[in-house]
This record gives sequence, structure tokens and C-alpha cells, in this order.
Amino acid sequence: MIDKERMLEHLESFPRRVLEGFDLAKDIRVEKPIKRIVAVGMGGSGVSGLLLRSYLKDKPYVEPVQSDELPPGVDQETLAFLVSYSGETRETLDAYREAQRKFCKILAITSGGKLERLAAADSKVRLKIPEGLPPRAALPYLFFPMLRVLQNAELIPDQRDAVMSLAKVLQNEEYRQRGEELASELKDRVTVLYATPFMAPAAYRMKCQLNENAKCPAFVNVFPELLHNEVEGFQNTRADFHIIMLREDSLAGPMSRDFKVVKRVLKARCKVTELVFSEKDRLSQLFSAVHLGDWASYFLAIKCDTDPTPTPVISEIKRHGPVV
Repeated sequence: MIDKERMLEHLESFPRRVLEGFDLAKDIRVEKPIKRIVAVGMGGSGVSGLLLRSYLKDKPYVEPVQSDELPPGVDQETLAFLVSYSGETRETLDAYREAQRKFCKILAITSGGKLERLAAADSKVRLKIPEGLPPRAALPYLFFPMLRVLQNAELIPDQRDAVMSLAKVLQNEEYRQRGEELASELKDRVTVLYATPFMAPAAYRMKCQLNENAKCPAFVNVFPELLHNEVEGFQNTRADFHIIMLREDSLAGPMSRDFKVVKRVLKARCKVTELVFSEKDRLSQLFSAVHLGDWASYFLAIKCDTDPTPTPVISEIKRHGPVV
């Protein structure tokens, strides 16, 4: 059995965990006024903040922080989500201390560890989420509590219908089937992901899952920036690349034109797959891309005879000092 630690069960549980994650924060309230929101996290925990910003766009604007330093100007009217699945992430702990010094409204989301202990000692709002998971499998428990807290604070409209609809959408077997097909296309190739700004966090999540689950290199870039540099790199390449282009079906205007042109030009130089997400709302579009990428990375690991759960290179680096 290749999947010794049963990553498959985590993928199958994703739709259920969407609902559980949203429900976990139903009773959590934060003090007002809130004039600024930051979401601090690294690795799999940090992806949750990127997804939150993309989903909400600027209503309200969420600043993802993948660093040990908070943005300038945070203060007592700043809501700071401190997200670390393990509770031991060095950068997030440093950011927590800074948020405490600057009197931010802190909400710690973690399964335990030092972050939970610090938040408890400081009487800060905290949410304990289920423990014992690979951090990257805990995404629903990291993202959806933040969404619920913002709803509870009346900073965003009621999200219950969107969340319930998403959980139903993700139960479709098509994600598993398409993920396995995509994995077959990616085997023995270097994956490059190109995305619209809206889909960029999902593309980044897919890149991370290909890295951690399949133990394969993968790279990501975003329109329109990639038009000004990266595309030229395919002129003389001899590597076997597979480009995945992600977009929402509502894409229009100059970026839609650029997307089509890049697809046509690069198809003459390497394998290109376009993924278009046409679900009825932004939340379902974003997480459909996430779920498809999770399945593709899982099946690529299996096709490469690799257990998707352990991360031996990351573990080796950690042995030389605190990383997470």
C-alpha cells in the first residue's frame, strides 16, 4: 500500500470538513470597531489567507501575511487572524507577539502548541481545531472559521448558503476522475501553473500540493505579470513542461484576450491544459480549483509510487532549526 498514512481519507472528507470548519466558529465574536484585517500564516496555513483575500476581493480587504512581521500601521482597530495548524510556526509566533504589542484584536486558529498556550495566557480569542492531520489537509478548518468570524462581525453578508452549496458541489465524483486524468498528463513533466488574479491562490495551493504530496517540482505565476517576462523562457527550453492555465468562466476584457493568446503561443512549444471554472459563485469556483488540484497531486503521488503524506526534505531541513 503506497498511501500508508491514508491521505485519501482526507481528500474524501474535504466536503464534510467545509461544513465543520464553518460551524466551528459559530459562537466566536470579536470586538468592534474593525477597520483593518490581516491573516497571518505560513505554508498550508498561509494559503487560507490568500484564498480569503481572493474570495472577498476588497469587501472587506484582507491582507495576507506570510512573514514574521505585520504590515506597518496595525493597531487596536486591526483584526489579526493568527493561523498555524501546529501552533509552533516560528514566523506566526513572532507575528503574534507583535500583534500583542500593538494591541491588535487577535484570533488564534490552531490545533494546539505554543500559539494556543500564548493566546490562552493572554486571554485572547482562540479557536482550537481538530488535531492529528497533515497541515495541508486542514485547510477547511483554517479558512472557513475566518469566513464565519467575519460574518459574525457583520463585515460580510451571510455565507451559509454559499458554504452549503460548495459542500454539495465538492461531492461530485468528477473532481476525483479529472484529478486522476490530470495526474497522468503531469507524470514525468515539470508543471507550471498560470492563473488569473482571482484563481491565483488556488493555483498556488495546487503548486504546493504537487510539491508536498507528489514530491514534484511545480511553479506558479499570475496574469498579467507573466506576460512581461516568463513566457519568453519557453523559446529555447528543452525541459518537458506541462502548463496548466486556470481561469474563471466570467473572465473578460484585455485579460481574456491575453489568456487566449498565451495559450495559443505556448501550445506551439509545450503541453498546455486550460482549466475553466464555471460554478455559480466565487466560493465554489475557487474551491473547485483547490479540490481538483488536491486530487491531481494525490494521484500523481500514487503514479510515482510515492506516499503522499510524509515530507522528508522538509523534515530534514527542520532538524537543523525551527521552521514550523
